[in-house]
Amino acid sequence: MDEFIHMKSPKDFIRLVAQDTNILMEGFCRYTTNISTRGMAVSMQTMQIMFRLCQHLGPSHILDAGSGFSSYGFRKYQQMFDPDVKVVTVDDNVVWLDRTRWFLDSERLSTEHLHSLQVFMERVPHEYYDIIFYDLGTGKVRRENLPLFMKYRHGAGYMILDDMHQRENLALAKKLAEEWGLDFVELKEETMDEYGRWAGVLCRRK
Repeated sequence: MDEFIHMKSPKDFIRLVAQDTNILMEGFCRYTTNISTRGMAVSMQTMQIMFRLCQHLGPSHILDAGSGFSSYGFRKYQQMFDPDVKVVTVDDNVVWLDRTRWFLDSERLSTEHLHSLQVFMERVPHEYYDIIFYDLGTGKVRRENLPLFMKYRHGAGYMILDDMHQRENLALAKKLAEEWGLDFVELKEETMDEYGRWAGVLCRRK
C-alpha cells in the first residue's frame, strides 16, 4: 500500500490500476441474468477498479459490505491470485445473502465468512481491512451504518463507497472524510455507468 505515497494524489493511483479486464465479464453476465439486474448490481466499472486494486495492493483482509456481484469479484480474485486473503461479506438482508451464497457456490467460489449484519456486529471479532467496499442496504440503513464500518478500515486502507450519485450519500461521505481526517476522492470519470451511478473512495491524506 505504500505505493500510494509516491503518487501525486489518490486519484493518480486509482487511474494507474483502472485498466480493463475481461476476467469478470462472464460472471457479471451470469449474475445479471440469474440473480439480479445490471441496474442493481455493482457496475463493472467499479468492480474492475476494485479487482485491480486487489492485484496491486495484495490485501490480507477485504470487507465486502453489501453482498452481490462484489462478493463474486473479490472471491474470484481470491481464487485466482491469493487463496490466503480473507474475504468477509456482510449484508443486512439475509434473503439476499442466501442468494449470494447460492451464486458463489454455483460458481465454485468460497462461501466462507458470509454474515448477516447482526451476526457481524455482535459475534465476529473486530479486524482491520485493507480494502472495504461499502454498498450496504439503502437510504437510512446505509447512511447510519457507514460510520460504524469506517472503524474497520486499516489506517492505510481504501474504503470504496458506491452510489455517490445520490446527494445524501455524497454529502455524508464528504462530511465524514473531514471529521476523520481522510481524503475523499470522487471517481465519477472512472466508474460512472449507463445508469449514472458512480463511486468514491476514502483513504488517508497525503
